[in-house]
Amino acid sequence: MSEPLITDWINSIAALLGVPIVVWGVIKLFLKDQAQERKLNSLEKLAVSQDEMNIKMTEQIQELAKQTAEYQFQSELMQESNSLIIKQIELQNDIFLHNKGIEEKKLEIQNIKRVNEIKPYFVTHGGYGSSSNFSFSIKNKGNTARNLSIKKLNGDNIHFEKLNSEIEIDTGNSIEIKASISTQGRYSDNGSREYEIELYYEDIDGNKYRSDILNGKISKPVLIG
Repeated sequence: MSEPLITDWINSIAALLGVPIVVWGVIKLFLKDQAQERKLNSLEKLAVSQDEMNIKMTEQIQELAKQTAEYQFQSELMQESNSLIIKQIELQNDIFLHNKGIEEKKLEIQNIKRVNEIKPYFVTHGGYGSSSNFSFSIKNKGNTARNLSIKKLNGDNIHFEKLNSEIEIDTGNSIEIKASISTQGRYSDNGSREYEIELYYEDIDGNKYRSDILNGKISKPVLIG
């Protein structure tokens, strides 16, 4: 049997020296594969997590869409309800104004009837005169008259006596209006007794009237307040 040559030993030693390198290479490949696998696992987990997030976001979006649709529905119902309420208010307002107008007309008619029922109405009722004075009576054919007074508009040299404002002239009663003529007037007017006065009075409710008296003729009452 022949002895191994030196070259064989060298080759054997070289082969042995190469084993750790190969083993390290294998280990590196193994570690690399594990790192790669961890990366893949991490990416897979990330993808799963992303999918779960997408699902949750989709669910949230769908829920938000439902809530938005419900809110829109409620909003439309509220608008319709508000429109109905506005129409009802307008109708009630029209009814109120209509009824108010009717009541005002009724009240106006009642006031007119009341005034006509209690209105005094004076008519001329005779008189007499002389060169120095004259008088005439007016008779109340209406209801009670109060607070009588006169105001002269025309009638030079004629002086009218003030009426007693405290007396009341009831239906059928008369009041005498007296006047005196100044000395100058007795000769300057050649006996003319032209004059114009206004008679003021009130009814029992305090409504105010005026009648014009021209040379003894009295006009119908005019409501002045």
